[in-house]
Amino acid sequence: MGDQLRADLGRIHDLVRQLNQLCGNLSDTPTRFDEMAGAMGNDAMSAATTAFGDDWGLFRGQLIADLTKLGVFAETAAQSYAGVDSDLAGRIHGMLAPPSHKPMPD
Repeated sequence: MGDQLRADLGRIHDLVRQLNQLCGNLSDTPTRFDEMAGAMGNDAMSAATTAFGDDWGLFRGQLIADLTKLGVFAETAAQSYAGVDSDLAGRIHGMLAPPSHKPMPD
């Protein structure tokens, strides 16, 4: 089964870093929908801009939460893969180690 499962831990860690960066960018991006709504000059356009801003705020919050969960999942997977790999390497090393020679009793 080991020949069927491959995990590139470096790429998984890159994914986690990129997801965290994306979450930070989404969190830090200012929303100026209220300012834009006031500049529309039309009540209907102003209301639509405000509604869009409100919807975007809710969607952005959910998107950040989902991306954060995905990052935690990916990090946990990477740790699990590394742990399994380390355990397997230790077991193989133990099997291949030369037997210890004990002196024969007199």
